[in-house]
Amino acid sequence: MYCIKARHERQPTAVGERKTKSASCRGRFSKDRGGHRPFPAGACPHCVLDHGGQRRASSADSRQLYRHGGHHGASAIFGSDGQINYALSAFMDISERKKFQAELKNLSIHDDLTGLLNRRGFITLAEQQQKIANRAQLPLLMLFIDLDGLKKVNDSRGHQAGDEMITEFAAILKEHFRKTDIVARMGGDEFAVLVSEKPREGKAIIERLRERVEARNAFSGHPYRLDFSLGSALYDPAKPCDLDQLISQSDERMYAEKKKKKNPSA
Repeated sequence: MYCIKARHERQPTAVGERKTKSASCRGRFSKDRGGHRPFPAGACPHCVLDHGGQRRASSADSRQLYRHGGHHGASAIFGSDGQINYALSAFMDISERKKFQAELKNLSIHDDLTGLLNRRGFITLAEQQQKIANRAQLPLLMLFIDLDGLKKVNDSRGHQAGDEMITEFAAILKEHFRKTDIVARMGGDEFAVLVSEKPREGKAIIERLRERVEARNAFSGHPYRLDFSLGSALYDPAKPCDLDQLISQSDERMYAEKKKKKNPSA
């Protein structure tokens, strides 16, 4: 076994002996000097166990390679008698690139601090959930939540304490809502949840969330107290509206609750 370079490949290519089982073939090599030609139908050594084409290899090898970031191409090297003498196989390892792309994709839709979806991730998944709800004629519940007192904690105890407050509240949201619900940190002290299971039980869902937060406050050793203001809006597929309108409705109700907390007599 030795390595050469094909004219149109940057990666080293390995030349294997006859009847050597290989992985997969995309038929991407064109005619080249030195007797390189594309494989005739059924004669690719990447697709068969022998050059006669009697026993075909399983596609499992190919799937395994691509799953781990492999990229293959192949061509045959013919002798003067027109028979295949060698299989020219090129392999490019792109596993690190695939891993990096997956990490970038994950970062683009998740909040670094809490691990929740960010605004972009929420919009993407919530719009898809709306389409599903429309087809199935099922309601949804939008919750828009503001973490009260964050600015005061940031100003008095520093941003590290503020970050702890945010992550602790995010953890409560993760514990409280189902995996089928879409939970996100929209930015700063604002969170959003799209409830898809039993959305008409909104009052009970909100009440249980308040109880969970109060239970945390009762046993927490932190110098701050968790509290939140919340606004909700029920999505009815019989009277559809776009996601921005749904967010706006719940956001307005959240601010109305916050204002009422500050001025109970208003």
